[in-house]
Amino acid sequence: MSRKIYMYIFAIYNDEIVGQAYIQVSTDLVNQIGGVYTKEEYRNKGICKTMVSELCKRIVKRGKKPVLMVKKYNTPAVRAYEKLGFSHFDDYMMVRFEN
Repeated sequence: MSRKIYMYIFAIYNDEIVGQAYIQVSTDLVNQIGGVYTKEEYRNKGICKTMVSELCKRIVKRGKKPVLMVKKYNTPAVRAYEKLGFSHFDDYMMVRFEN
């Protein structure tokens, strides 16, 4: 059984949080990166790359594999993750339960 690992990275500029990324799910084999966000006015400045790269280094150092999920139509995010070495593995379907 694996324990829940919380690891957050924030990008701070002038005392303002302008970006974030964290480990969303942890298993014995992988850590899923999630919550990756950069404020619009700070995008395309390498903030996402820096945060996700640092998380990946920490995950690998612990002997796990970094993984993430992204909507395939989120082209800017897909490009950013591909530049970091991530590649498409499989599609997934989201479902919602309604009463």
